Amino acid sequence: MDTPAPIARDLTWASGLAGVMTLGWWWVRRADLSRLALPDGDDAVRLQQIRDWLAGQAFGDLSQYRIGVDGVAMHWSRLPDLIPAAMLRAGMGEAVMLVLWPALLFAGFLFVTARLARAVGARPVDAAIIAALAYPATTLFSPGRIDHHGLQMVLLALFALGLVTRRERAGGIVAGVAAALSLGIGMETAPVLAVGIGVAVLHWTRAPGPQLPALAVALFLGLALLAMVVAPGDWASAPCDGFARASWRAGSIGAAALLLLALCKTGLPTPQARIIAALAAGSAAVAGIAWLVPACLSPYGAVDPALARVWLTEVGEAQPMLATDPRWAIGYVGIGVVGLIAAALTARHRPALTIAALVAAGLGIAFLQLRGAYTAAALAPPLIALALDRARGVSPLAALPIWVAGAGIVWPIAAAALPVAQAPAAGPPCDRIEPARAMAALAPGRVLGPVDLGPWLLVATRHHAIAAPYHRNAAGNLASYRLFAGSESEARATVQDLRVDYVVACPAALSSMRIDHGFGPALVGGNTPAWLWPTGVANVWRVR
Repeated sequence: MDTPAPIARDLTWASGLAGVMTLGWWWVRRADLSRLALPDGDDAVRLQQIRDWLAGQAFGDLSQYRIGVDGVAMHWSRLPDLIPAAMLRAGMGEAVMLVLWPALLFAGFLFVTARLARAVGARPVDAAIIAALAYPATTLFSPGRIDHHGLQMVLLALFALGLVTRRERAGGIVAGVAAALSLGIGMETAPVLAVGIGVAVLHWTRAPGPQLPALAVALFLGLALLAMVVAPGDWASAPCDGFARASWRAGSIGAAALLLLALCKTGLPTPQARIIAALAAGSAAVAGIAWLVPACLSPYGAVDPALARVWLTEVGEAQPMLATDPRWAIGYVGIGVVGLIAAALTARHRPALTIAALVAAGLGIAFLQLRGAYTAAALAPPLIALALDRARGVSPLAALPIWVAGAGIVWPIAAAALPVAQAPAAGPPCDRIEPARAMAALAPGRVLGPVDLGPWLLVATRHHAIAAPYHRNAAGNLASYRLFAGSESEARATVQDLRVDYVVACPAALSSMRIDHGFGPALVGGNTPAWLWPTGVANVWRVR
């Protein structure tokens, strides 16, 4: 067990690195933050969700009433709102909270990474430095990133630490609580958690110990507590795309199967018997989930097929790795691949192999959806730090190429040099914070425009955004495509049906939506119908 001194050193390094990098990021982006040009639209909607809660919206009501045709019940969780809301309630301004909350998460992430490095026998400082440069995971902690993804990375790192610590009972509790909290935030980490739990089960079949029962109890009780405390208002009716009754049942079934398996160890004297029992328990859990909550076998399978075809195919991080722009793919998966190679060459013991399995799971998800690369990048640094130690044993110069390859920020820079053909720019965008801010002076109304404009309208104006980039908003997003791709008569019918007050369109947005004919191109080409009036704001028309 570590003494307080190593823990203090790891915490000092993590806090120092996080503070220095946050200060640099803030200095570069301070003007953007001042006008709420946050890194991602999800950050804008998260900020508005916190504002709404503090303004009196019920704790369990996660609906955004200014999104969609008549509001949308979001698939998000209240958990990531708790600390930012507490900061604001304590009198801290939004400008400070937007910088401090990601910085605290970043420090926590680097600290846990340093602890993981100690677990695999690597230098904690090396791992923390590599993690601070681990693109794309490190981007989740820049100022303004208050959505749930940074918190998810911290919880995944804690989950990994619980699996590899030598104190098995305490580690099982940490892993189980981290897994429960992660599932309480969202379902996107479920495949990686399943792989980690599978590794724990495999270890249990070889040497039954206290880790697996502790993990199972902590996961089961953690999910039960979350169901009582942070259950959303649509608990019973929500699909399995967020924390609701369906996903809670699926997680509880898995935890119960783990607990039953662990309690049966006395009747399973050999590894072979335990492997058979583990396979039987896993099969029973999958069968139970398929019977009771079949939607959880494909949490995002309920996305409207038309919306998946016209919108989801344009979301870069939702694309398979081999189908996306090579520059994106290389930049995203570079450090994860390096981490896996480092593990293959140097990992000889259970802790490093466990982390390698989680990195491999992240890369596997990236083959289906590029966003899985965040997990791989977040967990690769301890493995790369281990390879650095091995290289130093050969020669100081041998560590240099590992430092270069292990610096995740190198991969997007190198990928940017690839000769990939680019389409010419179609003009300034109209789906960012600046156009939304320009619309703030207009009388509040219902806006139908590009899908990506929605979050910025929500956070910077009092308007209602019918279209917004969330899969539950199928009706509002399909209306945006119908408006721009249909004829003028179809567009007018859409506007009347949805009680639209403002239409927003520009060539850049239509190009990203792959709409090259119909009402939208005619409108931005100068063919304005009599039922639309200019507002004086570029690319914005008012409906008569």
